[in-house]
Amino acid sequence: QEYGLALYSLGYTDFKLKNYTHALNWFSRFVNEGANDNKQVLADAYNRIGDCYFYARNFDAARQSYDKAGQTDPTFRDYSLYQEAFVKGLQRDYTGKVQTLNSLITNYPQSQYIDDALYEQGRAFVLLEQNANAIERYQLLVKNFPQSNMARRAANEIGLLFYQGDKYPEAIAAYKEVIKNYPGSEEARVAQRDLKSIYIDLNKVDEYADYVSTIPGGANFDVNERDSLTYVAAERVYMRGEMAEARNSFLRYLQTFPEGAFSLNAHYYIGLVDYNEKNYESAVVHLDKVLEYPNNKYSEEAVMMCAEMAYVSKDYPKSLELYKLLKDRVSTPE
Repeated sequence: QEYGLALYSLGYTDFKLKNYTHALNWFSRFVNEGANDNKQVLADAYNRIGDCYFYARNFDAARQSYDKAGQTDPTFRDYSLYQEAFVKGLQRDYTGKVQTLNSLITNYPQSQYIDDALYEQGRAFVLLEQNANAIERYQLLVKNFPQSNMARRAANEIGLLFYQGDKYPEAIAAYKEVIKNYPGSEEARVAQRDLKSIYIDLNKVDEYADYVSTIPGGANFDVNERDSLTYVAAERVYMRGEMAEARNSFLRYLQTFPEGAFSLNAHYYIGLVDYNEKNYESAVVHLDKVLEYPNNKYSEEAVMMCAEMAYVSKDYPKSLELYKLLKDRVSTPE
């Protein structure tokens, strides 16, 4: 009996030292030569053999060893099922992974691996592009195991999945729950970052500013950042092709930050929108603001549009002056 326990102990010694090849040899000798009638020890050895194969990426052999562990002593079956499911995931058998984890959750409801199993099921559903099922598993994990490290991750995943599905109200609510329930954590930091992006996409920077002022550390949302985010939000609306809303957003930016870091950009975009809408009277006002800062990145286009509008309005002296100016600035033959 001591001979067998010596093999088993040598296996664990190398296993703890991460010498998995040597550990596999000792554990394999133990199950073959150890003559140990203790089923718990034997099942544990099979699980460690499975782990050694797992780390060697011999997944088929790992699954067989985990299965032997469960057959030897059913009390070890929960770990075996969890590892089998994990292996199936690595082999891209995501449906099989979900089914195996269902067996673990159903048959071993008191297992210490239930929170891990729910999280891994959520991951499998994401890879199966079944986001609704993934959210359901993550929500169950957060509800039943709120203090688990996996719950923190799952809570963030819920927000991300809603965000990716353009379900902004649900994403906002989910991320706010992460910030409230796990303050100071890395997950809370990521949640606040993504929350900021959502509010920018929605062009609701002021609403975001009001929210962050209510959370610990949120008061550091200074005027420079607010300036930047308000402009970026307006620019994103423009890039989506929503011209009327973009124009209003740029105007609001200029009203809030008349000397803001992006006031030149805002004047240019308003002028461009008005020019394309043939609202020349307003376009000239904003593009003239751009021309007050020579040699900026918009000046060539601004001069061209202003020259054309002056010509259309039969203000030929101004048009001539602008075309001469344009002639000296152009970067292309056209």
